[in-house]
Amino acid sequence: MEQRFGNNHYFLERHAGLIQPEEDLAMIEELLQTGNFDELIFTIDLDCIFFQEIISQKNDLDFPQKDFLKHIFRKNFTEIQKETKFSSKVAALYLAYLEEISFTLSKEMYFLESIYGDQLHLKGMLTQVRKEKSIEFNINLATQAL
Repeated sequence: MEQRFGNNHYFLERHAGLIQPEEDLAMIEELLQTGNFDELIFTIDLDCIFFQEIISQKNDLDFPQKDFLKHIFRKNFTEIQKETKFSSKVAALYLAYLEEISFTLSKEMYFLESIYGDQLHLKGMLTQVRKEKSIEFNINLATQAL
């Protein structure tokens, strides 16, 4: 990964069912105090079963952040429904999630200074792991997604 992205990046990957902004915020603050990151990249797989559950408006699964993702979905329903492809709807929900996280982070003084002081850049990356393909192929796919 360092060959592709350099060593001043930190990829924060959380399974959607475990996304908890309050916990992530504390972890990110600790990382920023101990590390030297220029970019914080939030990544998620388009095939994430929990995001798909929310988009499908099913209630089959129970997971810790179901209510949080449902809230984001309802809040951005019109924008998400404009997308025609299912994967695009997942991507739109993820974008809305990233905006929510960015807003949460920007409310914290440390992040406010970092973000607006151009010390830290926040990005999101959608991936779609192809199980039948090589690791190199999937890294290239992730690079293109970024």
